Amino acid sequence: MRKVNYIKIGATVISFVGFFLLIRVIYQAITGELIEDLNTDLGKNIKNTWFALGIGLPVPFHVISIGMILQKKWFTKRWKKIAWICIVTSGVWLGIALLVKAIIK
Repeated sequence: MRKVNYIKIGATVISFVGFFLLIRVIYQAITGELIEDLNTDLGKNIKNTWFALGIGLPVPFHVISIGMILQKKWFTKRWKKIAWICIVTSGVWLGIALLVKAIIK
């Protein structure tokens, strides 16, 4: 009987949740809900949609990166490096997005 690797299953679930969040953010950007979630007086135009995407995308990318880091044990050396770069980049982007969001509210 094979041993069940719960960490790998959990990491895969976390990555899928990140992909679901990514699809949700893109859908909200298309429908204009992402700008409304900022609770500002920004109008619905393409520039403000890109701004809202810049604030909304770090969360799904960071969740996907966390799933990758948890699976790092089974990655090749190159993918381990990519996972590390992704988690650091998305973490910095998330921090900047939270700071900007705090300033504009």
